[in-house]
Amino acid sequence: HWPTDTTFGLILGAALGTAWGALDPYAWLLKSASPALSLGVATAFTGSLTLLLVLVRRLVDPVDEDTLARYCANVYTSLPEELRNDEKGSVSYMPRPRQLGSKVSMLVTVWCTLAYTALCPAHLPTALMEPMGQIGYRLTQATVGIGGLSGFGLVLKRTLVERVKQLYSGQSPYAWLQRGQNGKTLFKGLAYAGICAWTFILSQLASHQLRSVIGL
Repeated sequence: HWPTDTTFGLILGAALGTAWGALDPYAWLLKSASPALSLGVATAFTGSLTLLLVLVRRLVDPVDEDTLARYCANVYTSLPEELRNDEKGSVSYMPRPRQLGSKVSMLVTVWCTLAYTALCPAHLPTALMEPMGQIGYRLTQATVGIGGLSGFGLVLKRTLVERVKQLYSGQSPYAWLQRGQNGKTLFKGLAYAGICAWTFILSQLASHQLRSVIGL
């Protein structure tokens, strides 16, 4: 199935990318400066994408047990010997059951990309022109953005991951999050929402403030 899946994905991705580039909904939402429109478009588009994912899952039959067994055997024999002897390491390379929760990062990112334009008219009116200014300011903005993402990733690993471990080990009062994949999915969605907030809004605001302080 690999050649057909990859080919269809390439064609579909190219078509959607071309349409996105031609229509440029992000610029359209920024120019409209309507929070209600931004939130409505973001919710409608992400909802449609979610429904499409659910529909595909319903229409496409799962892989039969024989094919799955042969696939897993092929993966196992192709692994280095040290991974084959490591049960935990070898399992990580095996196919996982299809779960909509695995797409939460993509869905949150898509929604935030469009929805955060609702905040730009009031908090970042220059969003359509970013990055802008002299080379010194652009470098400052890039440094602030990348540095913030690095710091966010570090905090994510040291605090959020530990919090999830506590939740699943019963050491937290928020035990209701342990049900199924709810806790993991919720934290993953919040993490990507935070990354998007920094990328689209907060990093630009921070670099603007830094620019005024250092006089760029």
